[in-house]
Amino acid sequence: MLRESIKNSEHIHDSNNNLVCLGVKCIQETLYYSSVSDIRAWFIDSDKKVASLYHLLAKLNDAHFSNKLKAWYSTPPSTVILAGSEEPKSWHKSFSEKKREEFQSQKNEILVKHQKFLESEEIKRIAILRDKYVAHKEFKNGKLYEALEYDHKISDVESVLKLIDGFIFDLNYLFNKSTYIDQSINFDRVGEEYWSALKST
Repeated sequence: MLRESIKNSEHIHDSNNNLVCLGVKCIQETLYYSSVSDIRAWFIDSDKKVASLYHLLAKLNDAHFSNKLKAWYSTPPSTVILAGSEEPKSWHKSFSEKKREEFQSQKNEILVKHQKFLESEEIKRIAILRDKYVAHKEFKNGKLYEALEYDHKISDVESVLKLIDGFIFDLNYLFNKSTYIDQSINFDRVGEEYWSALKST
């Protein structure tokens, strides 16, 4: 919704309808600050009372938990032994070995990508913006915190979500043995239809 509104900003502005333009600005700011707040809460917050991605990755880093998860992940599915067939011990062993290697490889890759995510400049800017402007209105030297002055960008939200996409689905697979990827085109279509109504105003 936010990305589509930005794409259509010029068309909306050209409508010369001040009420529409002000409304769009309010919607954009609300979407942006909501995104900043949610990203901070769900993916960055390290407070022990918060259900965040940070704590989930901490579990994956814990050797005891990780070993238990790997054992579950590499457990072969139940099999039915037919009359006259041999017990599939060798198949089970091969399956488990392959899955253990797969788990370790995926785990290492996820942890590397997550660390890169935490160290990204976009994350730092979003954390600062949320703390100083979105959640709290910092007032210093006679003026409020000025987002533009500190190079905050709307595109930071999308950049952060792309970084998360790089490992979040693999992480889900390790914990559930299954995953899914939402097609962004479905969300884009909703945004396009919504903003097209304003373009025709």
